[in-house]
Amino acid sequence: MLERCPDLWRVVGDLNEMAFFKLVSTLRDQPGFVECITQGRKEMRRQLGYDAAPLLEKLLIDAVLLGWLRYNQVEHRYTTIMSQP
Repeated sequence: MLERCPDLWRVVGDLNEMAFFKLVSTLRDQPGFVECITQGRKEMRRQLGYDAAPLLEKLLIDAVLLGWLRYNQVEHRYTTIMSQP
């Protein structure tokens, strides 16, 4: 099946995409926030020229945006912990 539809791996086996949604799923109790993060990622992809970028640049853009999400999650958790009395 993958040989007939070579782009299918992107839908089923893209580890970057899976990691992004796994991180976002930790916020499932805040669906509005999840939607904002997802839309923000789409907008940042657009601003970084994702659609017109060659494959290597697309991979780098995805890696940068995953790093952006991870960094901000850590910062949010740290700030939450440090603001407790």
